[in-house]
Amino acid sequence: MLLYAAKSQLITCTLQKSVHSVPVTVNDIIIEENNSVKLLGVHVDTHLRFSNHVDSIIAKVKPATHALFQLKKVGVTPSSLAVFYRIRILSLLSYAAPGWFPFLSNNYKMRLERLQKLCLRVILPSCDEYDQRLSILGLQELSVYLDICCLKYAAKISQTASHPLRQYIPPIQRTGKTRHIPLARPKCRTSLCSKSFFYKYF
Repeated sequence: MLLYAAKSQLITCTLQKSVHSVPVTVNDIIIEENNSVKLLGVHVDTHLRFSNHVDSIIAKVKPATHALFQLKKVGVTPSSLAVFYRIRILSLLSYAAPGWFPFLSNNYKMRLERLQKLCLRVILPSCDEYDQRLSILGLQELSVYLDICCLKYAAKISQTASHPLRQYIPPIQRTGKTRHIPLARPKCRTSLCSKSFFYKYF
């Protein structure tokens, strides 16, 4: 595969507040550098906070939320609205979750949770409690659901010997000299590393 320099972008991922990078050229063309790039539908930023990705999710979900309102107005049943929510909205909220969800701060997790709360309030306006709506519709809190998505993907990687990501699973090390001491993953040097998919779910 040849790199098309004119359509390529450069991003430097770092923990430092200011980014000092060296210009990269391909065939005498300087690769454009950005603080955020879109990779397979996921917005990756310099500090791996994924704030831009959350903003993009919210922007995509808004039209679907409006459609949910309109379906409710014309008398679509709650069960059918729940199907619409799962297919049209929940799929957007959970797309590629293992790649970005572990890095989110609680503030951004709550922003996404509020979207689900709004949708469920439209579907079941007669219920007063969020937990009650979740129980009736057979759903989970969004943060819990995304955690489960990450765990399922981690299990898939562990169970598939030929999976291309299996080599990135941190090695297990003994924490003591005897065999009775439990095994543990290597300690992370940064908080960002501890949040990563491979250290959090393996």
